[in-house]
Amino acid sequence: MSGNEIRSQTLPFTCLFLKDSSLGAIEQILLEKTTAYKSYFYNSPLIINIESVDDIPEISEIKKLTDKYNFILVGFSGVSRNDIKIRIFNAGFPVFNALGARDIPQPQNSQTAPESQTKVETKIVTKIVTESTRGDTKVIVGNVRSGSEIKADGASLIVKGDVSNGAKVFADYDVIILGALRGRAVAGARGNVNANIICNKYDPELISIAGVFKTGDSIDETYHNAPVHIYLENDVFKFDLLGKKE
Repeated sequence: MSGNEIRSQTLPFTCLFLKDSSLGAIEQILLEKTTAYKSYFYNSPLIINIESVDDIPEISEIKKLTDKYNFILVGFSGVSRNDIKIRIFNAGFPVFNALGARDIPQPQNSQTAPESQTKVETKIVTKIVTESTRGDTKVIVGNVRSGSEIKADGASLIVKGDVSNGAKVFADYDVIILGALRGRAVAGARGNVNANIICNKYDPELISIAGVFKTGDSIDETYHNAPVHIYLENDVFKFDLLGKKE
């Protein structure tokens, strides 16, 4: 008997949030991002969120643009209109909800699509797409293992993996961890009070922004192992949930 199985899994995806759904506006943002971060976004899976627009162009035309700029169009999120859902399904793409991004399979002769259990956290990378990180950006692909120390001098840091217990990551600007934060994360290492820490699972040994620090033994259970955005407000840590826990 095969050992293959299907499970729910949380994965990081790039999400493009549309405010203007015209083809020209879509091409402009894709061009800007691939020009600034060509190697990072090359062959990157892309979900397009349309919750803030009334309609979208022909999906085949949108796909031509994503192909042109070397994105892999995965599907759409934030879809509230059934007629648009049908268009998306007929084009061969899934629909994801806006926050938890649960996949909705293509319906079989039905106007209403049932939800599946596949979850993809999309908001965790929103900052990368809609608010370019300050300074240069250093990207680490893979897990940062115990005993390792990664520094991003004069730059933001993106870790496409986990930061393990006993590992340390430092950045002069933002720290973005697309996996779990188990070790130590220091953002704004040179005193930038506007720096952010973003992670997909929050369970750190220590976090610090601009010299203000917080140890892992004081984690609020609300945010434990959840995707969070952390920032300072008057030298006090603030936490925004970016989705649901697994």
